[in-house]
Amino acid sequence: MGASNSSGMTSNMFTVVHGKWTKRVEQGTVGAVERILTKGKNEGTAVYELGFTTLSGHLVSGMLEKADFGWSAKITLHDRNDGQDYLISLPIDSKYLMDISKRLTVIDPEQELIFTLAPSKKKFTKAGSPVYNLYIKQGTKNIDDQYVEWKTGADGKHHPTYMNGIPAPEVDPITGSLDWKAHERFLLGKFKEFFENFEPAIPYVALSEPEEIESIHEEEQEESDDIPF
Repeated sequence: MGASNSSGMTSNMFTVVHGKWTKRVEQGTVGAVERILTKGKNEGTAVYELGFTTLSGHLVSGMLEKADFGWSAKITLHDRNDGQDYLISLPIDSKYLMDISKRLTVIDPEQELIFTLAPSKKKFTKAGSPVYNLYIKQGTKNIDDQYVEWKTGADGKHHPTYMNGIPAPEVDPITGSLDWKAHERFLLGKFKEFFENFEPAIPYVALSEPEEIESIHEEEQEESDDIPF
């Protein structure tokens, strides 16, 4: 399936920008949208991007990597239909990376993964735009979170239960805010452990990795102001 939306176009390196799987392309590419960078040494530069709602393929690799602008996670999907690799690049504090990490242990490498981004009807960013949720499927079945289960309490509110060793967020005694650092470190450790021992279902020839562009993660950092999970 690869990358898809109403346009049917495809590309091979993605991050999340404004709730879309986004690929940076050359000016003049059909369907591309202009965006002005607002951070980093390239602030003010115009870039051109294609956005997709769904990204899919068979899982073949993953790693944590340090670059000039910080640490990121790289996940590669392989489309058996067209032979293309799709590289996902996410900052390590990305809520989408945490969502993926919570489901790795029950992923079947023989089946295609489907990553879909969709807007929430209830959660919004500080700027007022909808928070985008990541839905992960294999076939027609949603893959459930293996570490946090939400249940409705007597007060009518959703309350989390933390499972399989994941630490709950700590509450700051002064501000009352939640500290997710230990929670996130646990999931990054699970991500690293999983891919150190992972073997894809079939051999494949990896494409050369495209050069990552500085500031490609800036918009997703802005979107992560909301509760991360």
